Amino acid sequence: MQYSSTIYYQIIGAVLAIVTIVLDTREKVLARPLSIIGTMISFFVYYPEGLYAKCMQSMFNVGFHSYGWYQWLYGGKHKTPLQISKTKPTVLARILLIVVFSATILGSILSYYSSAALPYWDSLHTIVALTAHWMLVRKKLESWLLWVVADALYSVVLYHKGIYVFCGLYTLFIFLASNGYRTWRRSYLSQATA
Repeated sequence: MQYSSTIYYQIIGAVLAIVTIVLDTREKVLARPLSIIGTMISFFVYYPEGLYAKCMQSMFNVGFHSYGWYQWLYGGKHKTPLQISKTKPTVLARILLIVVFSATILGSILSYYSSAALPYWDSLHTIVALTAHWMLVRKKLESWLLWVVADALYSVVLYHKGIYVFCGLYTLFIFLASNGYRTWRRSYLSQATA
């Protein structure tokens, strides 16, 4: 049985991603630099498969992780560590409209101007994940709900493309993101009552 050379990248990326999510759930800032390394590794999995929106997301994620590293340490009042907060419902509704619009535009661009595989599915996941990531580095509670949606979408794409290690990883991410939401919600409620 011959394995693709990306299998090693998938395994290393999967391990780093799981460790990162566990650290994110516990609000540990070490998650940020580990995420940078894992994101750079994942690029070498997605590019050969023609998942170009996901490659773009990987590049953006390096910036998000760097920004989040600073935010988690100094993004609170008076340069204190950032606390978990909630997003106003009206802001969340606007964010969701922007997600749908942006995913449609990106999917159209990739469909017409590239040989991208599954351009609309790839784009939808990418835009939802970028939004969730931006909310995560700002420690918004709802980021974990968007991660559940993004991970469910992408596990289907990865299964279809035969990237089974990452498919299993994204399926696991659904459960980890659900746990992240519960953990952050408890933390948010305890800090709100303090």
